[in-house]
Amino acid sequence: MAGEEKTEKATPKKRRDQRKEGNVLQSKEIVTAASVLGIFAAMRLLAEFMVKNVLNYSADVFEHSAGY
Repeated sequence: MAGEEKTEKATPKKRRDQRKEGNVLQSKEIVTAASVLGIFAAMRLLAEFMVKNVLNYSADVFEHSAGY
């Protein structure tokens, strides 16, 4: 029996029960793509801030280490 195709569609009650159990159709590729795009958007927004801070920190380190 395992692996056989269903011959009838699920009843509305069966679908409701499955939905309550959390068995809903999801596209994992869409979730992954949205996550990746969100990360790239955040990096894009924060890139200028991060570069400025790294450059300022580097300048401070070189400025204060010049006497050693």
